[in-house]
Amino acid sequence: MERWSEARLLTCLLVFGVLVAAIPRSNAQNNPVPMINNPVVPSAAVPGGPGFTLTVNGTGFVSGSVVNWNGSPRATHFVNQSQVTASILSSDVARATTASVTVTNPAPGGGTSNLSYFSVTLAKSTVPFSTTVTGVGGKGGGTIAFGDFNRDGKVDVAILGDLKQTLVVLLGNGDGTFQRGIPVQLPHVPEFLVAADFNGDGNLDLAMSELNTIGQVEVLLGNGDGTFQSAQSFTTGQGQGSAIVAADLNADGALDLIIANQNNASISVLLGNGDGTFRNPVNTSVGSSPVFIGVGDFNNDGKLDLAVVDGSGFSVFILLGNGDGSFLLGPHFLTDQSPLWIATGDFNHDGKLDLAVVVDGRGNTGSVQVFLGNGDGTFQDSSTYASGPFTYGQMVAADINADGNLDLVVAIECLNTCTKWGVATLLGNEDGTFQPMHLTTTPAAPFYLGAADVNGDGSIDIVGSTPASGGGLLVMLQTPAIFAPGNLSFGATVVGTSGSPLTTTLTNVGAGPLVITGVSVGGANAGDFSQTNNCPSSLAQGASCAINVTFAPTATGTRTAVIRVGDSGAPKLSDVTLKGVGKAADSRPR
Repeated sequence: MERWSEARLLTCLLVFGVLVAAIPRSNAQNNPVPMINNPVVPSAAVPGGPGFTLTVNGTGFVSGSVVNWNGSPRATHFVNQSQVTASILSSDVARATTASVTVTNPAPGGGTSNLSYFSVTLAKSTVPFSTTVTGVGGKGGGTIAFGDFNRDGKVDVAILGDLKQTLVVLLGNGDGTFQRGIPVQLPHVPEFLVAADFNGDGNLDLAMSELNTIGQVEVLLGNGDGTFQSAQSFTTGQGQGSAIVAADLNADGALDLIIANQNNASISVLLGNGDGTFRNPVNTSVGSSPVFIGVGDFNNDGKLDLAVVDGSGFSVFILLGNGDGSFLLGPHFLTDQSPLWIATGDFNHDGKLDLAVVVDGRGNTGSVQVFLGNGDGTFQDSSTYASGPFTYGQMVAADINADGNLDLVVAIECLNTCTKWGVATLLGNEDGTFQPMHLTTTPAAPFYLGAADVNGDGSIDIVGSTPASGGGLLVMLQTPAIFAPGNLSFGATVVGTSGSPLTTTLTNVGAGPLVITGVSVGGANAGDFSQTNNCPSSLAQGASCAINVTFAPTATGTRTAVIRVGDSGAPKLSDVTLKGVGKAADSRPR
């Protein structure tokens, strides 16, 4: 046998190395973009408390995963691909605030997960809101997405136009207010919106489905200052798109897009290239009219799955992921009525993802149905919670009262005879059940919702869009105190006399003392009402004081006023509504 010279052997090895280097690396060599399940455990802490271990459950974690607290890394322990833990410092929870928790995987591939909010505040048994609606230049009213689009540490909001070719980005001031947005003209009418980093540059980008008959997705890459580059179009070929979500389905370190095609009984998957561009779609038939999508590892195999809401078929379909962006049709289950929205989360703290589904009553009583997961892709029979007549709006899951349990927040677009609307909250219990619905009425009808702490006080607020009158931004800030009752109604009282006083109790439910600057009577007929109170200048957390109101009408007919309590914080406390009826003295002879 011929002996190879050392030079010849070296040449062959070099050629072999070049050939190996030229072979594209498979996805298995890349780290995935991880996904966090809500809630993190714990999901809240008391201000000034000690440090603790945070448990983050999800999918796609690797041995080099790092848990970030407001973007800063914390000492992290890798448990397995579905769980990591991190050491949170006492300084992290020294004061009332809301932290963003993310997980970052290292290169090759890798990337930063979706975020989960952690509240540093005191738990509340009730959740009062102070509500405002502001216009967005006649360009809003569509779906919304949260994100720090200009990287200043404050929550911003992107809102689509309602059936308009516009997008408005409202930069947050950090106090619950937003700067006036500048509309961005879009090439087509958008339908749904999602914010994520599609090109790995650390800036949030936007992607949206469209209403056109071609079936397109528009992607706007972020500049990191609140502005965006011109839209890039990617075709699904499936007609009108509904919901759009982002996740790393094939675990290659690049986020992918999933679109529900409600008019074509399918979903489209556009695998991402990691540079903000996307490959040709892979379409999968499902249901008859898919309208919304939930993402998570429902069978605990380390691969992301989908829960697809079929709006016409009264069903939710589970698509089990193969890990390459394709799916197997798994089980499906029926809903009581037409399902509209879905939220995922671990509602009963058993480490398995659960589902909550809003169903539309179409003029009758709508409801929220909760399906607890078995961890194998199947779900238990639902528990049903009434959420009001004609439920027709988005639902989000978040721990809004900081008790460690996920709650559900639902937009109620129309109540009763369509003269009332608002936002329903269903506070969660530790076992996956929910308390009865509490309705907060709003000045305008909401349709799309999101949850985030937009004023940095440690409490999760609600932000939504209102399609009516050209579109508006609904902001519901959690208030630091509540009145019980929130209105006082006096019976008929003879003009010139006074009846028995009624009392409202003010309780501080905030994370610290409530500084009271005064109690006063205002409104149309303020002179007909008077008040006395025992409220101190500083009301301790959890403490209460009483405000006694007397009605002495000066004229006949309905008389109204309000009790206003001034405080040094934000948001301001809601007013207590006062109402009484003045009647003439009986002049008949005795």
